[in-house]
Amino acid sequence: MSVKDDFGYTLTGATAAGDAHYETALRRLQCYISNPVASIDEALQTSPGFLMAHGLKAYLHLLGTEPNALPVARECCGAAKQLPADARASGHVQAVGQLVAGHRHAAGRTLEDISIVYPCAPSPCRRGIKSTSLPGYPHAARPHCARVWEHSKNSRIGEVVWRRLFG
Repeated sequence: MSVKDDFGYTLTGATAAGDAHYETALRRLQCYISNPVASIDEALQTSPGFLMAHGLKAYLHLLGTEPNALPVARECCGAAKQLPADARASGHVQAVGQLVAGHRHAAGRTLEDISIVYPCAPSPCRRGIKSTSLPGYPHAARPHCARVWEHSKNSRIGEVVWRRLFG
């Protein structure tokens, strides 16, 4: 039986226990509380083949400011590339790879593509879109958000997307 997240998306390689830790890490990231890295480490301990957990750990290290974070993100990306993936997970692996390589704008475009097809994507996708345009160019997030909005504005999902992008 496949495990699905709170949004109904399949979590490749996850167990129920791994999913519980993953969801805790997401909530901690969304609320800026406690230690999401510790929760995602627990998810990976219980489900080593959990692709999105590897992706979330990479995102957490890429969003941080620790000098030793990039090698950890690179390692997570390498581990994720070895695992079977659906289209959504493959997109995240691609975005993480682009971020690790320093291609923020390409990663932003990849994350936009994920947000268009999977409009209720959890926090890392939204944080990733924001982070690809933050350093010195906060206005650059507008095209990302506008593109996602354009594809979903005529649906109830559009409202969800807008609120998730801007809190």
